[in-house]
Amino acid sequence: IYNCVDYLLDLGLLFVNLSGGECLLHPNFEEIYKYIANKGILINILTNGSLLNEKLFELFDQYKPHKIEISLYASDNESLKRNTRQTKVKLETIRENIIKLKHNNQNVVCKMPLNSVTSSSFEETLNWCEKNDIEFYYSDELFDNYDGVSNKKYKLNNEIILKRLKEDNIQLYKKMNFNLCQKKKCFDCIGGKYSFVISYDGYIYPCFEFRHIKEAMF
Repeated sequence: IYNCVDYLLDLGLLFVNLSGGECLLHPNFEEIYKYIANKGILINILTNGSLLNEKLFELFDQYKPHKIEISLYASDNESLKRNTRQTKVKLETIRENIIKLKHNNQNVVCKMPLNSVTSSSFEETLNWCEKNDIEFYYSDELFDNYDGVSNKKYKLNNEIILKRLKEDNIQLYKKMNFNLCQKKKCFDCIGGKYSFVISYDGYIYPCFEFRHIKEAMF
């Protein structure tokens, strides 16, 4: 990893996203993070927030990340357990960690994958973020499984959720914009221009969606 960082830094590397899976599970996360931070590279951490602890809070105070993005999957413990199949994680712990990051003057952002599994938790989650002045965004983009199995069955029916939101929360309804979703043209984003993804097995892709396309692999 150190060799990759040094090589890319010589080519002009500016930003790094530490992701996974769950990047905080890596046994050498702290050492890797310090190495990248000491190179002057801006670091974005993508995590579910459940493994944050005092040691990591101190690390981030000493080496401030550019941004910490926390993925939320539920609005209560029952749905969190059902949606993620994690039995030891509590929503209160995740939310407490988010608030602590905010109080520590960290740039913390919450996000939610919006699909048929998480849609019942969407409105309450957004309201909690607004109440606590936490930036929030969502996406209905779906990725296939690592083995190539499609996840289209979890695709949200936009008409149903928009109808429900229009009836229950007109202010939230006005913020939603499903018209732009799933209509992205190839490379109208920064993928392949200013960013790329390095997979766990050492391949480079223009973005994560290309990981099953052999012609896009380096």
